[in-house]
Amino acid sequence: MPGITQPGSRSDAMVQSEDYYPTLLEALALKPAAGQRFDGTSILPALRGRPLERGAAFQYFPHNPPVPDWLPPAVSVHRGDWKLIRIFHGGDHGAHRHLLFNLREDLGEKNNLAAQHPEQVRELDALIEHFLNETQAVVPIPNPAFDPAKDHPEDEGKPKPRRQARPAKSPAPSAADPGAPPQMLGWIELASGGRTRRWDF
Repeated sequence: MPGITQPGSRSDAMVQSEDYYPTLLEALALKPAAGQRFDGTSILPALRGRPLERGAAFQYFPHNPPVPDWLPPAVSVHRGDWKLIRIFHGGDHGAHRHLLFNLREDLGEKNNLAAQHPEQVRELDALIEHFLNETQAVVPIPNPAFDPAKDHPEDEGKPKPRRQARPAKSPAPSAADPGAPPQMLGWIELASGGRTRRWDF
């Protein structure tokens, strides 16, 4: 950013795309709308070469996008050196499964430390739960048709070759659809075509 950032400088500050909007507002001296809340924070301090003080950062893609295409619906929190991923209903008896990584020592997220640091898991998972409740997020529920024999958690973390474009999907359920839960309209994921899911929306 000319006049703000020293050319050729580098920062290790943690940023995410949600930070762009509040950053642009502050840089342009524009005020947000009354009562407007942001998922991100302005990163102008980092652009100016100063420390960026921020709380936990959350990532949530509940609609099973193809990026990454190897991780079941999950939510993660990143605070300091630690990152916790909650895989919805991926554990025993429908419980959530957790992956915990120390990114300072394991940037590639190869060593799951959840079993060694249960207190850290509980603390970070409480932040996830608060985030989901505060944002009124739609979350997956267990799929009663799930077949554990067809599940392959060992494939997680192994990106697959890009799939061919799928044919256009049927329109999302409407209010006239008697089988659609009212609170889940537009978020229903059906287990069909031989694809098994541990969860449904």
